[in-house]
Amino acid sequence: MKSCHICDDDISRVEEMVLCIATQSCVGTFHLSCLAKKGLEKSGEWKTQLFPVAACCPVCGGSYRWGDIVRAQHDTVEVMKAHPEQETMEGMIPKMKIRMIV
Repeated sequence: MKSCHICDDDISRVEEMVLCIATQSCVGTFHLSCLAKKGLEKSGEWKTQLFPVAACCPVCGGSYRWGDIVRAQHDTVEVMKAHPEQETMEGMIPKMKIRMIV
């Protein structure tokens, strides 16, 4: 599959992978837990929360809302289940545009 842009370990299952959706051009791929931890560390909420409400991508710096990340991850899993013969997701999942957080 791909490797995580935070920890550099391979992402072994699609259920563990999230993609950056902050910008159309970002290629950031992450373990769900790595992205959550990184977002919480930046906001200082890592002691009290499981997931950030919103954060910035560590690759492109674009802002995202965690709910949008989860929805996109759900779509990724559904596409991969529908097309198990595909080895990659290239060209299969359109990146969503989300409102930039100001």
